[in-house]
Amino acid sequence: MTNSFGRSPEQGRRAAPRAEAPLIVQLSNAEKKLSAKLCEISRTGARLADVSSMRVGDEWQFAAGNVRALGIVVWFEGTECAIEFDTPLAVAEVSHLRSLANLVAGLSREGE
Repeated sequence: MTNSFGRSPEQGRRAAPRAEAPLIVQLSNAEKKLSAKLCEISRTGARLADVSSMRVGDEWQFAAGNVRALGIVVWFEGTECAIEFDTPLAVAEVSHLRSLANLVAGLSREGE
């Protein structure tokens, strides 16, 4: 099984382009809260790392900065998963997360 994010074929154009956005995000549901590393974000979903205790079909509230979305786990393998959002994010929300990730990365490089 490959860790494909979304349902687009290997070749071709995606309906919602992905953006790298390495941030720590919060996930919550009725039973638990946890943090994860956001690897990629698109209007329709997110690829996350450093996660555990998830199952395909689980519903989660995704929170990053001021962006909130409900979603469902569509794949989980090892410590990575992908969440498909119930309602696509606005283009501005994806841009905001990408800008926030760039800011955090810039601050990290300055501190080295």
